[in-house]
Amino acid sequence: MYFNHFKGFALNAFVRKTLRIFLWATGALILLWMMIWAYVFINKKDLISKVNTTLTTRLRGSITIEDLEPSLFSSFPSVSLQLTNVLVRDTLFPIHHHDIFKAGKVVIRLQLFSLFTGSPKASRIIAEDASVYLFRDTLGNSNEYMMKPNPGIASDGSREFILPGIELKKVRLTLELQDRNKFFDFEIRRLTCDIHNGDEQLKIRVRTDLFVHQLAFNTDKGSFASGKTVKGQFVLQYNKIK
Repeated sequence: MYFNHFKGFALNAFVRKTLRIFLWATGALILLWMMIWAYVFINKKDLISKVNTTLTTRLRGSITIEDLEPSLFSSFPSVSLQLTNVLVRDTLFPIHHHDIFKAGKVVIRLQLFSLFTGSPKASRIIAEDASVYLFRDTLGNSNEYMMKPNPGIASDGSREFILPGIELKKVRLTLELQDRNKFFDFEIRRLTCDIHNGDEQLKIRVRTDLFVHQLAFNTDKGSFASGKTVKGQFVLQYNKIK
């Protein structure tokens, strides 16, 4: 009887201690979130400017962001910044009149403590209700160069640009190559892209659900496939040295 009483007392003490630790941890996490929210709210203009500068430097184009706000609960336990009405244009926009990228919402999931440094680092980028338009005309004018980051430029001073994970939801992707009579038009319902960055190789795991509007390898002969749904999982490998 005494042993059972002692065992019950020890169990209750353990539960109380565990509950106390949990409450302290939860309180500390809430306090940290409040500090991050206050930091983002106070430094909103500066953060938008930094994001604009970083993306402009990497992509070499015109970028506008209507608003930025912290998203603390939707990405628990990570901290995210939500960008509203993001617009990216290349220098040839007056010629072709197509935005290379336009999104109602872009969520940048951040490495927690990098937010307090001079160069916040993204662990994942999520784009929703967006469109991407790449083109090349018969004169050789193209906006494809914007998909290639400036060589040798990285916010941490290194030459390598570390790609974050990517997630797309309801994104229209169009690729028009007039000089080669090719036209591709996809509606990406959902795509997740997890990237493992090794010393020599980039391994990309892709899960996708997309709808093919047009897949024309030669526009004179019509579309190779249209009105088709494509679902699957793929592993892509890119050798960074070769």
